[in-house]
Amino acid sequence: PLLDRGLQVVAFDGLSHGRSDAGAHGPRSSDAVELGRALDAVAARFGPARAVVAHSMGALAALLAIRDGWLASERLVLVAPPSGIPDLLDRIGRELGLGPRATRLLAERARRRTGYAVDDLDLVRIATGLGVRERPELLVVHDLLDREAPHEPSTRLVRSWPGAQLLS
Repeated sequence: PLLDRGLQVVAFDGLSHGRSDAGAHGPRSSDAVELGRALDAVAARFGPARAVVAHSMGALAALLAIRDGWLASERLVLVAPPSGIPDLLDRIGRELGLGPRATRLLAERARRRTGYAVDDLDLVRIATGLGVRERPELLVVHDLLDREAPHEPSTRLVRSWPGAQLLS
C-alpha cells in the first residue's frame, strides 16, 4: 500500500545488527547513539523520512535522532520501546546484585561510550524536551505481557506526548 501511494520504503539493519558491518564497538555491540546517527546516514542517502518505525533500542535511537537534529519525520511508530538507559542500568544492577560503586562505574562507562549522560538517555525525558515543531505524530505499540520491555514506560511516554496514541 505504501508503494502504491508513491512512497519509498527503506529498511536497514543498524550497525552490528543483522547483516550490517560492525560499528565502532565491534561485532554484536551497538548503542542508541550509534543507531541514531545511522538514521541520519539513511536519511542522507534516501531523503527525508515521512515516517519512521523503530523497535526496542531503535525507539530510543529514533528519539535521540529527532531531538538532536539528525532526523526529521512527520510520523513515528515505536514498537516495545525501552524506558531508557537509566532504568536498564538499574535493572542490570539489581539482577547482578551490583552495589552503588559498580553501578556508578557502569553509568560512567555508558557516558564515555555514547558521549551522553545516562539521565539524558531516558525516553520520557527526551520526549518532553522536544519542541512542538520537531515532534512527529506518535503511535506506540506495546504488548501488555512483554517480558523484556515493561509496558508501563510506554504509558508514561504517551502521556507526556500530546496527541500520542498507545496500542496495547
